[in-house]
Amino acid sequence: MTNKFSVYRRISLAATAITLAGGALLGGAKPAQAGPSGLSYYPSTDIYPKGNIHFDADYFASVNGKSSSFQTTGFEYGLGPERDGLFGRTEIGLDYLTSASGLNHGDRLFFNVKTQLFNDSKSGTRATLGAYGVGSRDVGASNYVSLLGSKAFSFGRITAGVAYALRDDFVDKKTSFQLGYDKALNDKFILAVDYQTGKSQAFSPGIIYLINDKAGVQLSYVRGGSAFTDRNQFYFGFDYNFGKVYAAPTSPEAPAGAAGSGGGGGGG
Repeated sequence: MTNKFSVYRRISLAATAITLAGGALLGGAKPAQAGPSGLSYYPSTDIYPKGNIHFDADYFASVNGKSSSFQTTGFEYGLGPERDGLFGRTEIGLDYLTSASGLNHGDRLFFNVKTQLFNDSKSGTRATLGAYGVGSRDVGASNYVSLLGSKAFSFGRITAGVAYALRDDFVDKKTSFQLGYDKALNDKFILAVDYQTGKSQAFSPGIIYLINDKAGVQLSYVRGGSAFTDRNQFYFGFDYNFGKVYAAPTSPEAPAGAAGSGGGGGGG
């Protein structure tokens, strides 16, 4: 099923602190991340469909213009096999940090993977297990493992879960709890909000604009925790899907309980 909401996009978990890369945007308080399908700043339970190739370009900068900006580009790919149950949907991806001078090309790469643990389309419920921000210590990668669950309601979708940093050099706590919410406002705009606990984490509301059934853009505000050097950031992203896409779970045109199988990754 494809429509305007099919692009309901993956919002990159692109790197948000690059101290060792030079000109740190957040003063090293936030680990560099690279991302699977997500909401405004953190992962979601969405998974790209089998055969879908997803491209994203992401830009971060401080609101006051005093901190350095940075950019990433990335690709994600849906492996399928497109069924309910354990490992019924899986995606893999990588992001490349384009704005980090002084790092070799290998250190600029971040990897991610996500797989489905459970899905019930009738009840609009899904659970996933994934890893994101997997990369070099030199660029601040914390190598997160994430366990998430989501439930679709008439008023939108609620996401909750936990993330654990396998490398704690750049975080105040290795374990963070996550909350998220997303909702289609009309046939062009979608609201996405997410939050993780911890001084080195963030709260991020954003608006997605759907250009067509393949492409979308997002503008988000990122309010960092007290460990951030500059706590007020903005994010702009562009996403494009090559291949099969679905309706987002928060779309009025999506089947009841789509549970995030959607659209180039609903929120994703």
